Amino acid sequence: MKNNTEIIGKYLQNEMTADERNAFEKQMAGDKELQQQLAVQKQILVAIETAGLKNSFAKAIRIRFISRMLIRWGIVAIVVAGLVYYAFTTNIFSHGERESINSVSGTESFIIDNAADTIIETDEGVVFGIPANAFNSENKKIRLEIKTAISPDKIMLHGLSTTSNGSLLQTAGMFYINGYDKNKPVSLIKKIDVSVPTKKVNPAMQLFDGVQDSSGRINWVNPKPIEKRLRTYDITSLDFYPPDYIPVLKALEKDYTNKKYTDSLYYSFSGLDYRYPEGAPQYYLKESETAKADTSIKYDDFLNPQPDSSKSARYWHPEIDPSRIRTIWDSKFNNTILATKEFEERLQFIHGLCNVDYLMAYVEALDTPMYVIDQVCADNSTGEVRKKFLDFAARKDGGVMIKEGMQEKLSAYFENKFKAYRDASVKTWAKYEQELSRLAAIADNKRRGQETRNFLREDKNLQEEFCANLTDAYRQIGVKRSCIDTIPTPPPANYYNIQIDTVGWKNLDVYVFEATEGRESMTYTDPSTGKTATVTYKEVDIHIENQHQFDKVWVYLLPDGLASFQRIELTSNTFKEKLNMLFRYDAVAIGFKGDQAYHYRQPSLQPGQYTFRLTAINDKQLKQQLKTSSNDRSEEMLNEFEYQLFRQQEIRREVQLRKELDFRNQVMRAIWNCARGPFSETNVGPVAAPADTTAVK
Repeated sequence: MKNNTEIIGKYLQNEMTADERNAFEKQMAGDKELQQQLAVQKQILVAIETAGLKNSFAKAIRIRFISRMLIRWGIVAIVVAGLVYYAFTTNIFSHGERESINSVSGTESFIIDNAADTIIETDEGVVFGIPANAFNSENKKIRLEIKTAISPDKIMLHGLSTTSNGSLLQTAGMFYINGYDKNKPVSLIKKIDVSVPTKKVNPAMQLFDGVQDSSGRINWVNPKPIEKRLRTYDITSLDFYPPDYIPVLKALEKDYTNKKYTDSLYYSFSGLDYRYPEGAPQYYLKESETAKADTSIKYDDFLNPQPDSSKSARYWHPEIDPSRIRTIWDSKFNNTILATKEFEERLQFIHGLCNVDYLMAYVEALDTPMYVIDQVCADNSTGEVRKKFLDFAARKDGGVMIKEGMQEKLSAYFENKFKAYRDASVKTWAKYEQELSRLAAIADNKRRGQETRNFLREDKNLQEEFCANLTDAYRQIGVKRSCIDTIPTPPPANYYNIQIDTVGWKNLDVYVFEATEGRESMTYTDPSTGKTATVTYKEVDIHIENQHQFDKVWVYLLPDGLASFQRIELTSNTFKEKLNMLFRYDAVAIGFKGDQAYHYRQPSLQPGQYTFRLTAINDKQLKQQLKTSSNDRSEEMLNEFEYQLFRQQEIRREVQLRKELDFRNQVMRAIWNCARGPFSETNVGPVAAPADTTAVK
């Protein structure tokens, strides 16, 4: 059989040129043997990845793949440096003792390049990851001799012992490895990774050294715990969100599958801690809500400093800032313990503990086996939290080899990036609040200006209508007076102050003013002439067809005897007003659905009941209609329209803002879920989406 491993390796690693690739695929199409070798190499790559060796041996691209058995079950990773070092520095592999192990049939020999990373799989599926220059030899060619006894029948068939100082062991298999420069044994100067296949991982399994006793049997001694090698993933493919975060977004019918949106929203909560002022309490958790008895840490040096209870403590929540998650959820932390499913599971639990120190215990010990960190967390915890971390530690989840000095570099990167992300989020939020304040100030200024204009307009209308009523009333009793005569003169600068002790009469002016101000009909008989004067008001009721479909509707009266307009107030779904029978009125109604305007005009309005049907109109047409309808009052009407349009937009903005704040409060409780109980869809309601944050590069 022709050995095509190198060319297949180049093909699988995309190292061929386009022409080379086309030629290889054309050759493979008619070569069944080559097809079979390619299939074997692909399956070996799967085994390598499953064994957790892919990242450690990323450069072993042109390695010599040798395999006769495919792995059909899970792999347990074993760091066997102790065994291999022991094997090469004691007489266990001396000539006489090697004859004992030679009773195991099926010795496998391999020639490897000592200068390159190499991965080997044996007939029984044991995978050896051998780093470059692992053997103490100047010769590049090293011959390996490997024997394995993994299955129970093979162990029993060859009479291999499974005892340790007389005690029977439960074994998961045995293996033997030795290296030769030509025929001379060579020592090992680097660690070899070995992965032994198993159907089910037993966390209690240990690694023993084999020492031959005086009877020639192997005694298994010096047991060492076996830590499970962790398989790493692209860290961005893992889920580092708090466990309730995505379910809440889903329940709120947000775009929870869009990671760009969910990331942006989650990171926007960064920097919300006890340093914030009293002015925004809706974003904070009360101290009493954050306490969980089981999460208390027993050692002071494991805690972050507590905030001063006299200074805004009620807004303090010692929880994981999203910028910390953003920092580690980065490809910089690929090939570390953080880029594993095991850490992903722990982080889901840590999110609910209200203490960032649990997270930092893992971040600051990337070169430490995970079960060691689990034990530290357990030792510094109480109650159910301690029990959970002990359960984690019992799994013996191991570590991921990282380069020397990488921990310090990643720790510095974490601190710098975390601060940058948090500061950017705080600045973004401050800018957002500043914009809200600016818009609120604009709305307040416009509201104050409109209130002033309304007051002046209504006072002017009252004075003009009083003048018209009073002039007409005097006319009715035979007195000729003009508006100038009847309008009170400005108050004098000085007064005569006197006291009276008798009551007298009220003149016509007072009666007319009271009737005008109250918009009530009046009859007055002059005591001197006996003539009668009347002021008459009659009611008009205006209904808007399908009024409930509009966001807002306004109805205006345009009296011919006044210089300005009158706005009718809505009472019990009806616009009611009393018309002065001295005037002729037109009426205008304006409504809005969102940004779409609607309009209706009623000329020559009379007392009685009306139903207006509004029709859609664009802004330009509406302004033209108002100019036409109001004549000399067009400027005031246009100002009124512009303000009401602005006010309607402002109301929608305020409603949207309230929805946004409600939405963020619900998301906040999902992010910092130690403040409440388990997630329930009944605890959420339909709300709007929040503003985004600015990315940090």
